[in-house]
Amino acid sequence: MMPAIRKSVDVKIELSDSPILLIGHPEESAGKLLRGVLHVNTTEPIKVKSISLRFVGKMKVSWSEGLGHHQHYYKQERTIMERSWQFIPMATTSSQKKTYCLAAGEHRFNFELMLPGDLPQSLDAEGGQVLYRFKAMVERPAFVHNIVKKRYIKVVRSILPSVEFELSQSMEIHNTWVDKMTYDIVMPSKIYALGETITMTFNISPIAPELKVRSICASLKEYCSYTTRANSKMDTRIIHYEKLQDPFPHYAALWSRDVTLDVPANSPLIFCNTENDMIKIRHKMKFVISLMNADGHLSELRCSVPVVVVDSFADQNDNMLPAYDQSWRSVPYDPAVFEALRRSSVSQPQQRMPSRLDAATNHHQNQSSLSTPSSSSPSSPASSPPSSPLPSPSIAIQQQQQQNSSSRAPITISGRARTLSITTLSASPSNNNNNNSSSIATGQGNPCQQVDPWWQGMDLSRVPSYNSSANLDHVALSSSLPAYDQLACTPRV
Repeated sequence: MMPAIRKSVDVKIELSDSPILLIGHPEESAGKLLRGVLHVNTTEPIKVKSISLRFVGKMKVSWSEGLGHHQHYYKQERTIMERSWQFIPMATTSSQKKTYCLAAGEHRFNFELMLPGDLPQSLDAEGGQVLYRFKAMVERPAFVHNIVKKRYIKVVRSILPSVEFELSQSMEIHNTWVDKMTYDIVMPSKIYALGETITMTFNISPIAPELKVRSICASLKEYCSYTTRANSKMDTRIIHYEKLQDPFPHYAALWSRDVTLDVPANSPLIFCNTENDMIKIRHKMKFVISLMNADGHLSELRCSVPVVVVDSFADQNDNMLPAYDQSWRSVPYDPAVFEALRRSSVSQPQQRMPSRLDAATNHHQNQSSLSTPSSSSPSSPASSPPSSPLPSPSIAIQQQQQQNSSSRAPITISGRARTLSITTLSASPSNNNNNNSSSIATGQGNPCQQVDPWWQGMDLSRVPSYNSSANLDHVALSSSLPAYDQLACTPRV
């Protein structure tokens, strides 16, 4: 017994999404970013000349007409898109070797591909095909077979029912056959997905005496059109056919009957609606009502309605941004881990870089403290020396940072739809000095100056940082807004 031949190299193409789902019509779809990994597993070191990956999408139509010597064959092929990746040798490598040694083990090569939104969906019909394929090749030295791996991907298109408002509405066919009957045919919509059940309601009111309904028929028909540069071909087939014999055995003023028809769940039993320069597929619902008159004469009523068949309906939530309350309340960590991270960040003091405004404000305060007389001595400013020496700029900046950190009180606003954390400020020393100096200079009180410059201790013009908003607890706050006169009288720093 011969030992089994061990496979030394294994190539695999792994994709993040399969099949590829495109949402919306070709002219409105945003496309899809496809990520993947090329795996090359070797049980022993091997020599390779190159490792590459190629993606190609092709559309082709082909059919034959006539018999014998008069038979003609028509064919056309077009490349939709193409993309290549070169992993070994790398594009940035300047040295060009003939062979490269690939060590034993698993080798991963990542790749990305942006698929446009107007790509035709995959199709494998008798007269036309739309195929998308990855092809990986490990090129070996001479006298050694190259290793080739292929993978086909399926591109499907999904429609939002809310966008197709006209197609998703119920449809009613109402008409009167003179001196015979009045009929209504009601359908739930004009667009259906694969595997869905279509329920049609027939309402018939007889006008002629002794009129009988012999049968009711409903069918789903498919039309496929293939086109080359100079020729075209049309194929038709009945997807599903439903017939009810003698649906109304007893005479009545109004006959009503439901007819159900199932849409196949996958191809090639049915193909979705598509339209491009080479392939066009559409569907129609056809109805036939067969009548028997009083004299035994048979009559038929025929009508048809175009319908749209799609692969599936996209979920409305997949095409919407998350609500503010959901995105704010969602925590990417376990609650215990998040609480530990929050406490550790709270324990660490926050560092804040001094700004030019803080330095100028601190310098103004130092000058004011030097020129202001001491409250314990009634002597003039010229004869009273300062109680403390002038601090250095670095010490003044540290004191200003401590004052800013102590004057800030974080508050969290809890709303119905979201929560927002802001940092409130009390009146800073610079603001107090400005207000006091203005009141002393004028010598009279101003009602606007008596109003608190902050709305309930909050500066509405400041936006909180992510660090401060994550470290704060929720505190209830008034939902009312400040009056316009108070905001107008509030001085700006």
